[in-house]
Amino acid sequence: MMSRPWKIGRNEPCSCGSGKKFKKCCLPKVKPMEANSAKPQIMASKDGTVWKEAPAEVHAKAMKMFEQKSRKEAERVARFGQIRPQISLLTPEGYRLMVVRGKLYYSATWKFFSDFLNDYVPQVLGVEWWKSEMAKPEAERHPVVIWRSQGIAYMNAQPAQADGTKVALPCGALAAFTCFAYDLYVVDDNGGLDDEFLQRLKNRQLFQGARHELFAEATCYRAGFSVEHENEKDGSTRHAEFTVRHAPTGQLLSVEAKSRHRAGVLAMPGMPEEKPTVAAYNFDKRRGSEESEAPARNFCGHQSSFQVGGKSAGATSWERIVPAYSRPIG
Repeated sequence: MMSRPWKIGRNEPCSCGSGKKFKKCCLPKVKPMEANSAKPQIMASKDGTVWKEAPAEVHAKAMKMFEQKSRKEAERVARFGQIRPQISLLTPEGYRLMVVRGKLYYSATWKFFSDFLNDYVPQVLGVEWWKSEMAKPEAERHPVVIWRSQGIAYMNAQPAQADGTKVALPCGALAAFTCFAYDLYVVDDNGGLDDEFLQRLKNRQLFQGARHELFAEATCYRAGFSVEHENEKDGSTRHAEFTVRHAPTGQLLSVEAKSRHRAGVLAMPGMPEEKPTVAAYNFDKRRGSEESEAPARNFCGHQSSFQVGGKSAGATSWERIVPAYSRPIG
């Protein structure tokens, strides 16, 4: 079944977030573009020097190819968001190559995208740091290291398919690691990861806040925003985590990511609550930097243990979070 490109109605709220109806906001900007879009002219040449308008059959074939490519791109964006396409190649020698923002990763054992993510995270966070965490007792390890180990053990316990692969709905640890790894990949590939932020991710005490910022930034990229980070060391003024700009409309927003610490969750000391309280707050305020005119948007995180979260979310929710753990690369 083919997914259809999303189309907004004239009387629906505009996607730019202005609160106005589409016809009163961005529709006038779209119509001139549609009116000026002339019928494409397909040119052909036998020797590369003399070009003429292509014959009707060549024109029809070329237009069909363009339409197929446009449809596939629309399907990709509908599924993964407005991020850079995955760059992957299988060599004749059997090596899978993955390009992440100018860096080349390769392996002869990657069959699924999750295989790449399993190796990618230790590489980004540092192989030596990862080894030092693995040498610790499990209770003292970094949460990401624990998630990966438990996820691998869970998948190894699954029955093999006819082709030798193993497929399963993710458990809590596997879902947590996969979501973290994919957010890390999205931010790295679309904007880059600075060393200071990576250090915060590797710090057990700072991990929860940094993890939530990672989720917020990856979400902004998927929604079609470019990201500009604030100067965290500048204490002369109040500022958000980062500023984003929506490419189609040019709208500017200041983004803050708030995540409440809870006992026994994400390396916090204590025992997890069996029935944690959840409260909602109105954050629709202009809380960007004092010099910024951009309205603020907040990502508020609720943290709970896998046992508690699983009861409220259920397997179908995990399936939505991680659509296909066994999705092939490419």
